[in-house]
Amino acid sequence: MNKQLTNFFINPEILKWARITIGYSFEMAAKKLGVDVEKLKKWEEGLEEAPIRKIRKFGEVYKRATTVFLLNNFLK
Repeated sequence: MNKQLTNFFINPEILKWARITIGYSFEMAAKKLGVDVEKLKKWEEGLEEAPIRKIRKFGEVYKRATTVFLLNNFLK
């Protein structure tokens, strides 16, 4: 499968905002997302793309629309 269709850079500021406003620490958020803390930090720093399945999980865990995390992809 084409990597471009399955992985996206997410808006790191929005990802961090979503985690903080729901009241999750890095550790709690990482556990709920099923990833290690370092992976979550890389996403929040904008250093790594996230797979679409995790972006959907962000929406579930952080109680936000999935599209919110993709805003920087559509605003360019």
